[in-house]
Amino acid sequence: MLGGDSHQKNPENMLKAWAQLPEELQKAHPLTILGFVGGEDSIISKTIRALGIENDIVIKGWVTEDELIQAMQTSKVFIFASREEGFGFPLVQSMASGTPVVTSEADVLIEIGQDAICSAKAEDFLALSSAVGSLLTDEQLYNEKVKKGLTISSKFTWEHTAEHIASTYLTLLK
Repeated sequence: MLGGDSHQKNPENMLKAWAQLPEELQKAHPLTILGFVGGEDSIISKTIRALGIENDIVIKGWVTEDELIQAMQTSKVFIFASREEGFGFPLVQSMASGTPVVTSEADVLIEIGQDAICSAKAEDFLALSSAVGSLLTDEQLYNEKVKKGLTISSKFTWEHTAEHIASTYLTLLK
């Protein structure tokens, strides 16, 4: 999980989703939280305590860009369950790292991730959990999402963006 303690990032449902996974999957794939987690009264801390999963989660807090890249490259699955997003850079970063993504059905995430992601409604932690579980247990699905994610993420380059903008300007000038 990457993000923060804000309502928009949906940390409570992401934590509930992970807590619903079978114990053997939780043990084999511990949840790591990167970024701001807040203090003892934060929604993340309160949800972790309420679910009784304090000993099952790795909280790293803020990390460097290099540490973030390494985490994305070594993660089995990236969970990005935001209720809203402006663009979704972590989604593209994760796909480019070869890590499949479970996202909410926020419009921008669906538009960017297309068929490379597994998605569920942000408030449906059981469906989010099911999507994570499917990626962790279905090797064919996992490999399909990795391949599609690499293909889609390769389109998000500065060169491609510049070409698209130039093409748009040329069309407008005609």
